[in-house]
Amino acid sequence: MGIRGAGISTTVGLYISLLIMLSHFAGRKNTLHLTRVRWSKLPELIRTGFPLAVNDLALGVIAIIINRQIRRYYSTDALAAFGILGQIAITVQSVSYGISQAAQPILSGNCGTGSYDRVTACKRYGIWTSFAFGIAVTAVLFLIPKPLIHLFTNPSEHLLDIGPGIIRAYSLSFIFLPFNIFAACFFQAIMKERIAAAASLARSVVISGILAFLFPLLFGAGSLFYAIPVSELAVCAYLLFSIRKAKTV
Repeated sequence: MGIRGAGISTTVGLYISLLIMLSHFAGRKNTLHLTRVRWSKLPELIRTGFPLAVNDLALGVIAIIINRQIRRYYSTDALAAFGILGQIAITVQSVSYGISQAAQPILSGNCGTGSYDRVTACKRYGIWTSFAFGIAVTAVLFLIPKPLIHLFTNPSEHLLDIGPGIIRAYSLSFIFLPFNIFAACFFQAIMKERIAAAASLARSVVISGILAFLFPLLFGAGSLFYAIPVSELAVCAYLLFSIRKAKTV
C-alpha cells in the first residue's frame, strides 16, 4: 500500500494499544470507576501535569529549531543525520518515561504516607538507573554511528562522512536526558511541581532554544549540535542541586 499503508498501520497500531489498555476496565481486577467531577481540583491537576506535558512537547519544539538552524548552516545530509537522531531520541525518551512511570506511584504513595525512607530508596534507584541507561546509549552511539546510519537509510558518502560527528556530538545529551525526565517526574510525584516545571521549560525551550541560536554565531556551525547536550547538562545540574536540597525526601 506504499506510504498510505504506513500511515494506516501507524493509526491502527494506536487503536490496538488503546483497546488493550481499555480491556483492563472490563476485568474483575479493575477498581477504577466513573464518579462526579470535582472541578475545584482542576487547577491542581493542571499544575501537577504541566511538567510532563512540556517534556512531551520538547522533542517537537527542539526539532523545529534545530531543523531551521541546520538548513541555515548545513546541507540536506545533515538534516538526514538529525532525522536519525530524532528517532533515537524518541526511543530514549520513551524508555526514560518507563523508568519514571515505574517509580512515580512508589514515590507519591510513600510520600503521602510519610515513608520517606522508601522515597529516598526509590529515588536512589531511579537516579542510578537513569544515568546507567543514558551512559549505555551514548556509548553505543559513540562506538557504532555508521551501522546505525545504515540501519535507518541508504546513506550517501557525504552523509557517512559528516553523520558520525553529528551523532556523537548530539548523543552526549542522552547521558543526562533520562535523569532529567526522572527528576522532573520525581518532583511531580512529591507535589513540588514548580521545580519540575522550571526544569522542563528550561530543557525544552528556554536554554536549548537560546543556545541553538547562539552557539553557531559564537563558535561556528559545528557547535550547533552541542547546544542540546549543554542544555541538558545545565538542567541536570539544577535538578541534582534541587534533589540534594530536598532533604526531607
